[in-house]
Amino acid sequence: MLNPGTAKTFGEYAKDVCIPFVLSQYKSTTRLDLAWDRYLPGSLKNTTRERRGKGVPRRMGPGTSIAVPGQWQNFLRVNENKTEILSFLSTEIIKSVVNQSKELVVTLESEVLIAPPRMHLESLDPCSQEEADGRMVLHAADAAQRGNDRILIRTVDTYVVVLEVTATQRLSVKIWLAFGTCDSSLHMI
Repeated sequence: MLNPGTAKTFGEYAKDVCIPFVLSQYKSTTRLDLAWDRYLPGSLKNTTRERRGKGVPRRMGPGTSIAVPGQWQNFLRVNENKTEILSFLSTEIIKSVVNQSKELVVTLESEVLIAPPRMHLESLDPCSQEEADGRMVLHAADAAQRGNDRILIRTVDTYVVVLEVTATQRLSVKIWLAFGTCDSSLHMI
């Protein structure tokens, strides 16, 4: 969803592209959840992803000075690349939160990172869900359990609609879905 634009390194990508976007979303809410897919070797979903094409594996390493690849889409075709970039971004995003009166929940593989930290994560951590679609339902249920009565879910996947319609029947909350990457396509369920 967020192309690197003019960012030359992954550190710049986090600092100049991802974190500003996340913080802009975070401003207008009491809680923001970021749920990523997991890329498990040998899974059925992994086999499907591999059919979409091959990219070039690239190790990010521990630092933020690694150059962003010129062929961004090819970089994202490799599951290991996505695992590394999402791990890096999760930790950078969670470190950027300074407002302790709001909650930020970010997935990191089977774990969740939460700012400010809290106890009792049983409903979220650890999570065996491979796809963010299923994780969104768990996050919505956790948000409802913690007193949130309106939930907005941004997605590009219509399958999420089916999952959230089912979840809405069990949760006493209003769930809004935003399709795509812009605010002009907001739909209420």
